[in-house]
Amino acid sequence: MLSIHLQTNQKSMLFVSSKHKLFKMKKSIFVISTLILFAACSEKTTTAVVDTETKPDQSLAMAPTAEIGQGKTIFESKCTTCHEAKVIDDYKVEKWPKLLTNMAKRAELSEADESLVESYINWELSN
Repeated sequence: MLSIHLQTNQKSMLFVSSKHKLFKMKKSIFVISTLILFAACSEKTTTAVVDTETKPDQSLAMAPTAEIGQGKTIFESKCTTCHEAKVIDDYKVEKWPKLLTNMAKRAELSEADESLVESYINWELSN
């Protein structure tokens, strides 16, 4: 009888032990699910990358202004008296200052007109 009682006691202990394991497993699943839920519902934060380095005359990348329109008119009228108008995009940004200075002297542009043409060229290059 003692042996039957021990076997029954062992079975009940196994049953209690497996119930306890099942409870711990359910508890773990609940805790993990809750953490995932909180993580999914939390406020999202993103880091915006802001380019603080500006390119030359980047501010001119917009609709043409009256100044740019005047520069274009001067470019088209004065720069075609000796040759065909240059295609602005055919030259790199770095080449234009020297090219414009030389051509402004030949076309006898005033400083104001040269400045207007320069604004127009920079606007064209940035668009």
